[in-house]
Amino acid sequence: MLELINDILDLAKVESGRVELALEQFLLQDCLSQVTNVVLPFALNKTIEIKSELADGISLVTANEGRFRQILYSLFSNAIKFTPEKGQVEIKARCIDNGELQISVRDMGIGIQREHQALIFSEFRQVEESYARCYEGTGLGLALTKRLLELLGGNIWVESEEGKGSIFTLEIPGK
Repeated sequence: MLELINDILDLAKVESGRVELALEQFLLQDCLSQVTNVVLPFALNKTIEIKSELADGISLVTANEGRFRQILYSLFSNAIKFTPEKGQVEIKARCIDNGELQISVRDMGIGIQREHQALIFSEFRQVEESYARCYEGTGLGLALTKRLLELLGGNIWVESEEGKGSIFTLEIPGK
């Protein structure tokens, strides 16, 4: 319940333009480790392996560290939630040609039909099929994640095939 209230408050602040993001430099590896440590008990409870791959040359990120952790937490926890027991979640970070940081989070979950993929970034929207509805959630996490990334000058998208899992990829400007 507290998570729902916090998500609603955060989304309201973002939508009203009242969120100010102070940018700072921080170590990406430390941020990834902190978020992984928070979600690890949930992964272990389902015997899910978390694999991470950080490309050479990536160390410092310029963003709002607290909000960036919030974005990663949303993506990591969703991946764990939708990955079946004894599955795997993969996290990859790299710099792309234009200097942007790209992070992909891959799950082995139920996947998302193409016609539903654009909807999952809207408030209070989830995949509606009965199979997917057995997973708890508010329908705010991905909407808030997208809005926060936009405030950081970034973007997010999903590649998914029903029954084969999803890859959520975010990009933020390199600074």
